[in-house]
Amino acid sequence: MTRSLLVLALAAAVFPAAAATYKWTDEKGEVHYGDSVPPQYINRAMTEMDRRGNVVRQVGAALTPEQLRERNAEVARKQEEEKRAQERRRRDLALVGTYSSETEIDAARDRYASQIDTYIRAAEARKVTTQAHITEVQEQLEFYRGRDRATSRPRVAPVHLTQDLEQSQSMFKVLDAVVAELKRQRLPSALSRTENASVKSRRSAWRR
Repeated sequence: MTRSLLVLALAAAVFPAAAATYKWTDEKGEVHYGDSVPPQYINRAMTEMDRRGNVVRQVGAALTPEQLRERNAEVARKQEEEKRAQERRRRDLALVGTYSSETEIDAARDRYASQIDTYIRAAEARKVTTQAHITEVQEQLEFYRGRDRATSRPRVAPVHLTQDLEQSQSMFKVLDAVVAELKRQRLPSALSRTENASVKSRRSAWRR
């Protein structure tokens, strides 16, 4: 008889009237058996067995705060993916219902892509000029580093320069985010070519 069977046999002898036997592990890794799980171990993994030692059910350990955050993040990610999939399906149906031919669908996709490209070029150009201004302000502020040779006191940069630098850096981050979002929207181009082919296929099937 193995050690586990021996323990179960002893547990059944000690708790003859018990409807179930529970198995759990303490913080030291030691396995325990009893007719109930102590309160301090209620959040740990445990196994419920009948009087013959057959497993009735197993309960996993309670999730840690980090595990809960990871699970919630995964749920949110899947919900976002489903939301985007539904939006793509909605666009498919809207295009099929709006345009009478495949040529019109292609033209609409191209117009949308062209418009997004124009916005991207404008934002990229603004990023270049903003970065150039940031570099210019940083060069001006470089003069104020260190100490004044005549007085040996630390040089103090003008407030308007430091504020200008902060505002320009903040604007650059905004522009960077705008470009990233526009490129994300540009990727499907209202309908990616794969999606467009799918819409055409469905349109042909509906016509049949």
